[in-house]
Amino acid sequence: MESAKGLLRRELCRDFFSSSLEPIYTFKTNPGKPAIYSPRVVLVFSMLFSALAGGILTFYSLRAARQPVAAQRALWASFGYIVMLVALFILLPFLRAGGKGLSVGLGYAGGYLLNHFFLQKYLPDEATYPRKGWVKPLLIWVVVLGVGLGGLALILEGEGA
Repeated sequence: MESAKGLLRRELCRDFFSSSLEPIYTFKTNPGKPAIYSPRVVLVFSMLFSALAGGILTFYSLRAARQPVAAQRALWASFGYIVMLVALFILLPFLRAGGKGLSVGLGYAGGYLLNHFFLQKYLPDEATYPRKGWVKPLLIWVVVLGVGLGGLALILEGEGA
């Protein structure tokens, strides 16, 4: 017979691994519409990587929904947001001491702006669209970061010699 602690652990693991980043909707999606990335996925990618990552996902979602001008604006807005943050960090050096919490908070703000000003504005019925998976973009970003950090390590190693 399984103990109460073991049963609770099994239930928590089942709930954790069965949940996803996708919200659960009470109505069916429209099969005639193209698949887009969930606003929650855009927000999480903006927090974990950067607003540019969220902007790229928003770009692909809006482009799939036949909103090419809005897609380009979202991509440029996310790029402009990153440039603005870099400028702020250069002009205000005390922001550099903010650590990872500040980075996640600024990523959240960028993801929120992308969702509010682009996805909700140009796709007000976004909940009826089918969803794209988030694993492929995650793997791509992990590879991009790995190559970038590996290249940076090689450059810094070469300077130290």
